[in-house]
Amino acid sequence: GDVYKRQINAEYGGHTNEPMRTGVVLVLSIGLAWWIHSQPVSVQPDLKDKIAIVTGGSRGLGAGIVNALLENGMVVYATSRSGECPVAHPRCRGRAVDHSKRDQVQGLFSEVEREHGELHLLVNNAYSAIGWWQERGVLGTSFWESPVELLDQVFEVGVKAHYYAAMLAVPLMQRAGEGMIVNTNSPGCVLYALNVAYGMGKCAIDKMTADMAMELGGAGGRIQVASWWAHAPIQSEHMQHGALDGNMTSRRGIPPGAAGVVPNFSSMYPTALSGTLEFEGRALTWFVRDQERAQFSGMAVSSSMAGARYGLVDNRGIRPPSVLSLKYHLSYLVPWLWKFSHILPGTKATLPQKIWFNLIPDFEIPQFGWKLFSGVPLSVQWPDLQPIADWLRPAAALTHSHTTL
Repeated sequence: GDVYKRQINAEYGGHTNEPMRTGVVLVLSIGLAWWIHSQPVSVQPDLKDKIAIVTGGSRGLGAGIVNALLENGMVVYATSRSGECPVAHPRCRGRAVDHSKRDQVQGLFSEVEREHGELHLLVNNAYSAIGWWQERGVLGTSFWESPVELLDQVFEVGVKAHYYAAMLAVPLMQRAGEGMIVNTNSPGCVLYALNVAYGMGKCAIDKMTADMAMELGGAGGRIQVASWWAHAPIQSEHMQHGALDGNMTSRRGIPPGAAGVVPNFSSMYPTALSGTLEFEGRALTWFVRDQERAQFSGMAVSSSMAGARYGLVDNRGIRPPSVLSLKYHLSYLVPWLWKFSHILPGTKATLPQKIWFNLIPDFEIPQFGWKLFSGVPLSVQWPDLQPIADWLRPAAALTHSHTTL
């Protein structure tokens, strides 16, 4: 028996306690993740009586955001083509606005100014391209074969509408003494997805956000702006009905090498990999309430990151992983994990699912990692170099101080 044990130890290097070591590492990792997520974050108790505008707020992501803001006490103006609120509520003001018409947008902000004199939150969410390309079957078509009107749709009610609404919002936020502009977006700038026009629009919104924060004063400003990377995919009507599926193949909506591996979006609807509207709204509302949110001004903030920061879970009892995370990709690449990730609509996650998605540590692939394969780096927020320049050049500092008085 002793000879056999020595042979086993020699063959396997004496690692007979490997399962125990793995268990210890797993327990310590879970404990570390719990400790990080349990660190207190200072947030406002609520947003009572503050004023918000949510464009594209009648359904989908916008509806989830409107509902959460109402629950936190805000007066919310929700715009859409129909002018309907997503829920009957005394503090919800549904307004019919075509965001490609500047006079209609101006009329909305003029109404808010007359009624309240100030504005605290603008969520730019209006986006017309998804419905447009679904009607015309554009997905899966190269840019040179697609109608140029696709670019107009992405930029008109999207980038340009966001820019114009932000222009009108800032003076009202200055009257309030504070404010937040949230431009809903996706990771479409750091990786190829859907089509060229889509990626261009997403990059434009990220760049616009970064540069607006620069002019608004960065982390020290009283008005902040962030690019909100909503979960991809999200449990909206568009996704459920196949608006993001199309006839996509390698280099025609799907990155090369991913065709046949990446499931279509509608098949992901009943899984933990799709985000819920309720979670998006809650995560964004907590972000708005965050008293340290200024440090994120000009940056892209994912709803998954916000959920982890505030310890949130969705109505299924889980925190859906970010599309840029290792856990997300393992969950659809590994067959048994893909099956394990399914949660039927209206049901709760099982205990093993809660452990996997909430407690097991995850690794989010950094943005620059994606850009190494996808294109040029993202814009960065330059620090305020004036104090350094003043210290290096005292004479220049004196001149600067006189010119700013």
